[in-house]
Amino acid sequence: MASKMNIDIDDLIIISAPSGSGKNTLINMLLENHSQFSHSISTTTRHPRSREQNGVHYYFVNKSEFEDLIALDAFIEYEVVLKNYYGTTKHEIERLQKENKRPILDLDVKGALYLKAKYPHITAIFIMPPSIDILRKRLTNRATENVDEINSRLKLAEEELKHRNEFDQLVVNDDLETSYEQLQSLLVR
Repeated sequence: MASKMNIDIDDLIIISAPSGSGKNTLINMLLENHSQFSHSISTTTRHPRSREQNGVHYYFVNKSEFEDLIALDAFIEYEVVLKNYYGTTKHEIERLQKENKRPILDLDVKGALYLKAKYPHITAIFIMPPSIDILRKRLTNRATENVDEINSRLKLAEEELKHRNEFDQLVVNDDLETSYEQLQSLLVR
């Protein structure tokens, strides 16, 4: 049932980055200034952070619910990242496209590369921190994870950075305004 959705895959935009690179800030700036885009809400088994709301930031489900969706072929992609499932449902993409929005998928690198390999015409952009040291400072300053979680994210970031050249475009987020202008120039038609 879920696999028969009417989706224009090639209209999707993938934006990927190591955690703390400023990806969500850049996506939010784009959404505030360009109504033709909409953020695709991912489904996850991770627990919500203090300011996150179900159905706004993520669809929060338990592991069993997520695995039921996998069995129903409800995802265009999903991955396990730091012991939690994350995925994009076909229903979410269909919902946005029915609203005449161009979906922006905020994906981890593995999910992004999976979709890019399966659908080569999808636009895939990698947001990169200026350095690992600056990334560490950003993760520490946002104060949402403990030291072990930050170290896990940094280790993952080092692996993700190795794949940056497999994306269509690369934006180094050193200066927020400059990075936003670059992202905007890549996507606004």
